[in-house]
Amino acid sequence: MVQTEVLARSDEPHSAALGSELASGVARKFEQELARMVGELGREELTPMAFRGFVSGLRGVLAAIGRETIEPVLQAKDEVRSSVEVAGEQRRYRGSVEAEWLTVFGKATVLRRTYRADGPGKISTVPLDDACGMRGRFMTVDVEEMAALGMAMLTAVEVEQILGKALPEGPSATAIRNAVHQRGEEIATHRDAIEAAVGKAAPLSARSPMPAPPNPLSSSRVCSA
Repeated sequence: MVQTEVLARSDEPHSAALGSELASGVARKFEQELARMVGELGREELTPMAFRGFVSGLRGVLAAIGRETIEPVLQAKDEVRSSVEVAGEQRRYRGSVEAEWLTVFGKATVLRRTYRADGPGKISTVPLDDACGMRGRFMTVDVEEMAALGMAMLTAVEVEQILGKALPEGPSATAIRNAVHQRGEEIATHRDAIEAAVGKAAPLSARSPMPAPPNPLSSSRVCSA
């Protein structure tokens, strides 16, 4: 969905008071849901099935609160501007567009401001995507890392099944393959820069560590008296 009004929301900055109000609202909702769930569990006999339902419900509440917190907080951080400058080119505000991001809490729908220069064939800029490291991404980095780690040992379908159990909403096998392919291409393209950054962060020592002395008690040649 595209919103084409000049400003998608008020020009007023997201104040500390608004942030506190958001946090208080989320806390109240969690408290109410938790009280309801605990009350329901207390009115029935505790069985394996009841306990499983309680844990599942608690996960669902936490996931919902996570999504409902992410969406307004990110949108409030999306600075209201009439234009942005990218590589010396002015790009004007063109509207706000929704995007679905798969997080550890499930899919979050984020409204992002887009900017584009005048003229046909111009590329759009989405500052919020860049600020969150989500340009060209569907999965957040932590979910993407889970998918990539799983793909190192399993098939995409198997990873889909595992993440579907572990997360409120897991990625599809197709999304997993696409993410791993995209990250692989990025690594290949920027391999030299990546290796230089890794070497700078954890340089190799010029001195080899001294080998530990052998433990005589572990030798197969030790004879009992």
